[in-house]
Parts: sequence; structure tokens; C-alpha cells
Amino acid sequence: GYTSLGIATGVPFKIAETSFNLVNNWTKTTGNHTIRFGGDIRHLILNKFQAAGSNPRGDFTFSSGLTSRTTGSSANAFAAFLLGLPQTVSRTTVTQLGGYRLNQYFFFVQDRWQVNPKLTVNYGLRYEIYPYSSPANPGDQSRFDPATNQVLIAGRGSVDERLGVKTAFNNLAPRLGAAYRLDDKTVIRAGYGISYIPLSVNTLATQNFGGQTDVTFTGSTAQSPARITPTGPVITISTGIPSVTGIDTSSGIVTPPGNATLGVVNPNQKRGYVQSYNFTVERDIYGFVSSVGYVGSRGTRLPGTLNINAAPPGSLTNERPLARLYGRTADTFVSDFMLSNSYHSLQARVDRRFRGYGRLTAAYTLSKSLDYTDAFSIDDDLNIDNNRGPSSFDRKHNLVVSHVVRLPFGRGEKLFDSNGLRWKGLLGGFTLSGVFTARSGTPVDISNVNLITDPATGRSNRPLGAGHRPNIIAPSRILGGLGPGQLFFDTSVFRDPLVGQTGNVGRNSLRGPSFFNYNATLSRTFSLTEQFKLQFQATAFNLTNTPHFANPSGDFTSSTFGQSRSTFGERSIRFGLKLSF
Repeated sequence: GYTSLGIATGVPFKIAETSFNLVNNWTKTTGNHTIRFGGDIRHLILNKFQAAGSNPRGDFTFSSGLTSRTTGSSANAFAAFLLGLPQTVSRTTVTQLGGYRLNQYFFFVQDRWQVNPKLTVNYGLRYEIYPYSSPANPGDQSRFDPATNQVLIAGRGSVDERLGVKTAFNNLAPRLGAAYRLDDKTVIRAGYGISYIPLSVNTLATQNFGGQTDVTFTGSTAQSPARITPTGPVITISTGIPSVTGIDTSSGIVTPPGNATLGVVNPNQKRGYVQSYNFTVERDIYGFVSSVGYVGSRGTRLPGTLNINAAPPGSLTNERPLARLYGRTADTFVSDFMLSNSYHSLQARVDRRFRGYGRLTAAYTLSKSLDYTDAFSIDDDLNIDNNRGPSSFDRKHNLVVSHVVRLPFGRGEKLFDSNGLRWKGLLGGFTLSGVFTARSGTPVDISNVNLITDPATGRSNRPLGAGHRPNIIAPSRILGGLGPGQLFFDTSVFRDPLVGQTGNVGRNSLRGPSFFNYNATLSRTFSLTEQFKLQFQATAFNLTNTPHFANPSGDFTSSTFGQSRSTFGERSIRFGLKLSF
């Protein structure tokens, strides 16, 4: 609860990725058709020198649960550290570093068909094949089968190199687009396409039990957090972390220890895909080129990671799902194509060129993006649907206005073009360009709860192997306070869940401060001689020095909960000179 001691868990860290591509594309023009076709074959290599998971030196985790004497007390994890009694200890033992080889095959054909002077149609089909990875050496990758409580080791015994993971041969991705000129000033455009999700070779780095064994031991809080000296063996800082011996994987199928963190891969996985679509109308209105349209996308079966050994609040370690079946107490993660997302937007744009004086462009987007996670791991492993909410990057409103203007000063211009002004030549030729941005805030995620433990049973208000969130008893009002000590939203409506209770706050349920910014550049080029030119430029970022406040803290256990205490992007000015000859 204070700070980490020791070195980062991920070192030593070295991951080398190599990619070989064989690409060949062809174009054939015949009549009013332009046909393109080709292929892309990739061979990806990942060699790693890193412990995936915990620290090879070992980790001690201290919790306030040990020092909680009464329900709701303000216990302190640092007290457990001073007593030398960790809640959990873990270590990764490395006997084989691991390496992966991944082949991918892509083929496409498309046609641009000029149907008539008003209508152009683009259509095509892409075909993709993604075989599962194979190891650089036998034993470099593995997968846990939760149905049998066994781990399959690639390339050992009767287990094949791809661990029995099947390859899908039906990944067909169509494309369709059309542009129709309604009249001389109006164009209608529409498009649709499907794109499949590639599997990053780096996501395989943790699927190698046997070569690397990540184990967790329960410390002194196993029996009762109210007792400093529980019955049974106790792991302390003094006793250190038990050693982990290497595992014989020569048979190809092994039964893992119950405290080893494992990864699960669906051998019958169906690869995810994203549908993208748009419809836009563009028209010239009295010199203003205007467009308005709908742009959207939907992801189906996106990659995700789920802990299938998570247990709800109030559970003890031996009540985890796999602990009941096999005595398995450690986290067990399934990596599969299981999530989804969606994006919908109204996009409008106006562009106008002013003859001899510059250009003005304004663009506005009204949008909504929903998903389950920022990356792969979800927060609530007990109920996937509870993770669905606004994307962390989602902004409902986004307005951008940009301009490039030649200033009307000096010789030959409307202002200060007087023969009495000797310095009128210095005023002319300047260009002022800038970008103004105004957008609504991004979501704030409310998370974490203060630990409440029942001294008699050792049960708490936190789940095992899953994230935790507080309760909300009424809608939280936006107060708008900015700066230390000021509340941006009403924090009084949030409560710690009781023992055995799950919090009801949704993911990314509040919004942070809005954003306003104007960047401007003043520039001019001076002709010194026929051969030498000097360009001057002054750029001001955040010219008005408007404070850009960061999102308030969403950590319910933090003393700064609900406060936006920092800013970014203060005004800065840059001057530049460039001599050309």
C-alpha cells in the first residue's frame, strides 16, 4: 500500500522479434475494370529472455488483512510488513526460455469498376489463414486442459507442436465500396468491409509451463487474518520462499502443482473479426465543401483473457472452482476470442478556401465507443457482461477547427501599405496557421475497495483472482472541482461492499474534465538574395495557456479519490530559423 521494494518483476527483459515477408501483387487493367490480386506470406519469430509472470528472485505481497482485528477497521499493510508476515509469496523458476514460430498466409483480389461517369464500385475478397504457433524447441510452449487437470507440452511425447489447436480455413473477408456523383456538386459514398484479428506472437509468451513455472504460496493469512500465529506452516520473510524444482515434461502430458499459474488455449477457437462501415454525403454549398456521414464498426469475438479460477467475494482459497475439483488454488487464464466492441459516430466537416488568403476547415464528431477492456485482461472475471462500458478513449464530442491565413499587412495589402512607412516591407508576407480543439472528457473508472474481513471466518469483501469495485447508492453528481482538495465528482455516494458482497459500480461510469486547446504558428520567408532564403517561424502550443486537467482519481481507496490534481500541456513557445540556399 506504499511502494514496491526491490527490482521490477520483468527483468531481465529481452524479446527479439523477426519477421520475414514474401509479398507479390499484380494489377490488370481491362476496359473499365482495374483488377488487383496478390498474396502476402509471413514467417514470424519470437525469441525471449524473460520470466513470464512473477519474479525469478521472488515476490512478497503484504495485505492489511493480517492486521484487521475488527470489521471495517483501518488496518495497515505496512504493519504486516513490519511483522515479516506476507499474505502471499511467489516465484518463477526458469528452466527453458522459450521461442515461437508463427506462419500467416494472406491472399486477395479486388476490382475497381467504373460503371459509368457517375458511378464507381470497388469490390473484393481477402482470404486469411492463421495456423497456431509452433515452438522453436520442444517444450517451449504448452496449454492447460481444465477438463482433465493436465498440461500438454508441445513437441514432447505424443503431443504435436501446435498442441492440437485447429486451424480455421474459412476466414473470408469481403470488401465493398461505392461512390456516386449525384450532380456536379454532390457525391454519395458508402463502404463495408470485414477484417480478421491477427494473433500477436508476443501474447504467446506466458504459454510455456514446464519451461517456466510460476507458483504462488499462501502466507500467514491462510487460516485467519485475525491471528498472527495461525496453525500450520507459516511463510515469513525469515523463512524465505520455498524452492521450486524443475518438472519432467518428457512424457508430453503432466499434472501441474495446484499453486502454479497456468494458461489455457481453446483448441477449437474461432478467430474474431471487425466489421467496418460508413455512409457519407459530400456537397459544395456556395464554395463550402461540406460532408456529413455515419462511420461505425463492430468487433466480434475479440481477443480476451479470463481467469476461470476466480471466486466471488467471501470465498476462501479452497473454494475456488478448480480448487474444488483438483485442489488448484492458483489463477488459471483462458486466452480466447471472446469479447466484442462497437463504435458509432456522426462525422461532419466543412472546408473553405479563400482565394489568396488561406483556408478554413471545421470538423465535428459525435461518437460512442463501447468495449470490455483496454487491452486483453478483463477486470471482472466472474461476470463478463459487467466489464462492458465506454472505451477508455471515448469522447462524446470532438470539435477541431484549423486555419491557414495570409495576414493582410504590408506592401500590396489592405493594411499598412503607405509610402510613409519605411518598415512596411517587414510587415508583409506573414502567415498565421492554427488548430483549435474542444472535446468532452474521457471516462473515469471507479475501482478498488477497502478490505473488510470477518475475523471469525477469514472471509472478505474482495473476490479471489478478479478485480473489485465499490457500491454506488445514488447517481454521482459532477461537481466540477479542479485542483488539489477539490472534488470533481460527488464521492459520498460510494460505499465499500460488505463481506461476501459484490460492488455494483459499472466500468468507466463517470467522465473527466473537458479539453480546450489552441496551437498557433506565425511564419514568414525572407528572400535575402536570389540564392538565399530565410524562413522564420514562431509556434505557440496552448497559446492561451488554458489548464488541461487530468482525469480525477477513480481509486476508491486513495486519499485523493475524486480529485483532479495535475495538469498537462502548459503553454510552450518555440522559435525557429531555417536558411535555404
